[in-house]
Amino acid sequence: MSKNVLLCEIVFPQNLPFLTYSVPEPLKGTIKPGHLVTAPLRKREKKGIVLRLRTAVNASGLKEITGIADSTPLLPLPLISLLEWAAGYYITNHGLMLKSMLSDVLISPPGKTRPCNPVISGYDTDENTEDTEEIIANIKALTNEGRFGVFLLQPADQYSQLQVIRGLLSEGVSALILSPEISYAERIYTVINRRHRGKTAILHGRMKRSERYDTLKGLLNGNYSILTGTRSAVFAPMKPKILIVTHEHNHSYKQEESPRYHARDVAVMRAMLEDIPVLLMSPTPSLESLHNCRRNRYRLIKTGTRPNPPVVRVLDLKKTVSPVPFLSQRVINSLKAVTGDGAGKKAMIIIQRKGYAMLRCDECGHIEECPDCMIPLVYHKKKGLLCHYCKFSKPLPRSCPHCKGYNLNPFGAGVERIQEYLDNLFESGVKPREITLDASRGRSKGGGESTNLTSTRSPAGDRYLIVGTLSRRGLYFRSLDLIAFLNPDIILNLPDFRSSERLFQEVVSVSDFLLPGGEIILQTEVPWHPVFRYLKKWDYLGFAGDELLKRREASAPPFTKMIAVYIYKKRESDSDRDDIEAAVDGVGNREDVHGPVRTLPRLRGYEACYQVVLKGKTMKIPREKALYLKDRLTEGGFTLRFDVDPVFL
Repeated sequence: MSKNVLLCEIVFPQNLPFLTYSVPEPLKGTIKPGHLVTAPLRKREKKGIVLRLRTAVNASGLKEITGIADSTPLLPLPLISLLEWAAGYYITNHGLMLKSMLSDVLISPPGKTRPCNPVISGYDTDENTEDTEEIIANIKALTNEGRFGVFLLQPADQYSQLQVIRGLLSEGVSALILSPEISYAERIYTVINRRHRGKTAILHGRMKRSERYDTLKGLLNGNYSILTGTRSAVFAPMKPKILIVTHEHNHSYKQEESPRYHARDVAVMRAMLEDIPVLLMSPTPSLESLHNCRRNRYRLIKTGTRPNPPVVRVLDLKKTVSPVPFLSQRVINSLKAVTGDGAGKKAMIIIQRKGYAMLRCDECGHIEECPDCMIPLVYHKKKGLLCHYCKFSKPLPRSCPHCKGYNLNPFGAGVERIQEYLDNLFESGVKPREITLDASRGRSKGGGESTNLTSTRSPAGDRYLIVGTLSRRGLYFRSLDLIAFLNPDIILNLPDFRSSERLFQEVVSVSDFLLPGGEIILQTEVPWHPVFRYLKKWDYLGFAGDELLKRREASAPPFTKMIAVYIYKKRESDSDRDDIEAAVDGVGNREDVHGPVRTLPRLRGYEACYQVVLKGKTMKIPREKALYLKDRLTEGGFTLRFDVDPVFL
């Protein structure tokens, strides 16, 4: 009679599916799912995680695991289940998913450990208001049962958001708090650690190996009960009593490389698997979350309106004079009024273009382009011509490569050009500075002067005029009197159905740096666009309701499910497009299939990339089509990557 053999399925943190090994007799009573074990892989000893155990009658030909690397399981059972769900939902293998979940420092620990204690000097929130106390009490009443439920809170601003978090954790509740940006995670840590010193930890990608190991090992050992971190912290090995996702609308929660998971959605699934409440928070919730509230999947917790919302002015660029591109005379006049002598005020200019400008030949109209990406190169004063996509660079040419003419001039304007103009304009007064902060530490790069402003109004003579992009805000406090967004149309004109939503969210986000009574100026060539009407009224829920109606009519998310398929080929051939077209024809109904469209390769070493977008009322339909394309095209030498619920197309 044959004897059952104990087998274990091992996931290695690399681009592989799980592999099956046999368990030697001495380890049968010890090994458990979640254990870190050593096993032979490609003639080397590698470490992997036990996914599951099972028995079989015959194990001939299977290799044995060689040992258990750590007596304590690194992944508890709920995280094992989360790994299984994420690998299936995001159409990736278990190895790539584990690589995102399990930090390398747990597999290869550093020699030394040290805690990470970032402190933002002087940063704190005001004491809770009566309204905030009521909101906190309501949330506690809803979440005290400790059962799964998704709650969506729309606080007035980031300060109200922090007050709610601080109030919820007043009794030392174990919590996992996600933030879209490192700087905001450090703000939360600064506030929470003052009251829960020694029990609070932080986790993000810029920490040193020794710091990350201290955090993760401390969570495993129960030393820390509160964790705040960025996207990957959603997989932290701890047992929280509540999950909190701040700024849940932020697209930074979506990982851009495979596996392209969305940390907000993973957090909801983790909360369901662990049967705990999850609180989503944002002054401008995503339309997907608001739609889930309408369908009674989430519960919306309403709050009061923002006290003293900013004054929003919309300027028509077609009806104003601009001495330099994107910078109108009316904005310049407003800057002079705010930062003039005796005003003692601060202003920020946002221009959503890096560098100085593009370079154009005035004789033939030729614009220098990247030879690989075929997108315009941008002139940087210190770097020459640079491609912002692939980082290709070249020196500034003396003549036009197209017509050999010498009349090469800047075209458009970026941060450097706006800064240069304002620097000359205010040469006897306030000096504009480009924001180049290291957002995780609040220091100027290169040792320059910090633009980390104080939270109180400056005395006369202490004036600031800051120039930067949206990705370089680097400010922590309410410190500005005026914000001028010079080119919001660059967001609005994106070929993306979410462009209006993103613009509204960005404007509300930067408004957190305004002092009460501050002003926002938006320059646009389409002042009639509905988003500007709602911005002037500061009515996000009204905008969201209108936008959801448009999405329903257009059969766009959240009323439809979507998967973007990226099809790569290392060596391009003339038949590639025909092969992809034939495979796409095989999926059936072409009404819900868009593409193939040629796009820029995101993977190194590949010459060609095509995008196919699959849609359906439920995820089942595009998923079946995606798996069909995977089976059909992989046999033809193509490599496929999948973006489920894409936030960018």
